[in-house]
Amino acid sequence: MLRLGELLVQLGHLTEEQVEEILEAQREGGRPFGYLAEKLFGLGVHEIEGAWARQYEMMTGTVDLKKERIDREVIELVSRRQAWQFGLMPLRRHGSELIMGTTVEHLPRAVRFVTWHIDEPVSFVIATPQSVESLLKVHYDLPGMSLGSGRAMGLAG
Repeated sequence: MLRLGELLVQLGHLTEEQVEEILEAQREGGRPFGYLAEKLFGLGVHEIEGAWARQYEMMTGTVDLKKERIDREVIELVSRRQAWQFGLMPLRRHGSELIMGTTVEHLPRAVRFVTWHIDEPVSFVIATPQSVESLLKVHYDLPGMSLGSGRAMGLAG
């Protein structure tokens, strides 16, 4: 499993020397790696979250949403606008958790959304944009909408 610093180097956001500096600062002060990358080297939240999302994808793998069971009652937990804006596809409950599908690109925004708007534990499965989009078109149809067009990310409200 690649660590966050290794991923940030692979993605070209940090050098190996910068990662070592961050790790040294982390040993001294105990701050999170991402926080230190931001403070010491001006890395943006977008870069850190993107690397974290890739790390999550590496740990969990990617699923084919067409093979996932979808329970109709969880569809109502997210509005059409929210589903497209956050790239979220509610799938089902498993025990006390709500399972939602999203893409690696949408994962950071999806996590922020559910933290503020869903009052139950949520687990995410990562799927391809095409897989998420095909289910969104079935369950949350908005004519002309696509995850890749940029329109979904810019929905108001």
